[in-house]
Amino acid sequence: MKRRILGILAAILVIGGTTAICGATYAGYVSSKKEIAILGTSDQRGTSIFLSPGKWELDGAVFRIYAWDATGEASPIWLENVAKSTDKGFYVFELDTKVYTKIIFARMNPAASSLSDFVNNSWWNKTGDLTFNSQKTLYQITDWGGDDGICPGTWETYSDN
Repeated sequence: MKRRILGILAAILVIGGTTAICGATYAGYVSSKKEIAILGTSDQRGTSIFLSPGKWELDGAVFRIYAWDATGEASPIWLENVAKSTDKGFYVFELDTKVYTKIIFARMNPAASSLSDFVNNSWWNKTGDLTFNSQKTLYQITDWGGDDGICPGTWETYSDN
């Protein structure tokens, strides 16, 4: 009888310890969602959007995304890239594309790369107004464009290969 009680207590401790570990893991996951939310997502993981700057990658330029929703309900957001894929040279942005479907990529002077600089036309180059395409998450700059600084590009399918 004593062995059985000790066995049950041991099982409870093991189960209790597992629950505590799972609880901590879950809390970390929730925290990660909140960190991503700061980048413009609302309770969902962002979509990775890739920029291939091509000719833009000169003069120490930095790249930003200005994004807004089609309905005008959400405030526009200004994003820095979260990483650069060194093997392919793509810049990576995280964006809640369920809300923010309209995008402009901007090439900026690192000393003047804030949202107010963008709004005050202090960008070096930018794309026209783009609509996010969930099937194609890589945007490639294809040329310098005209005197207006608006550069052409194309949405492509991103591949890790």
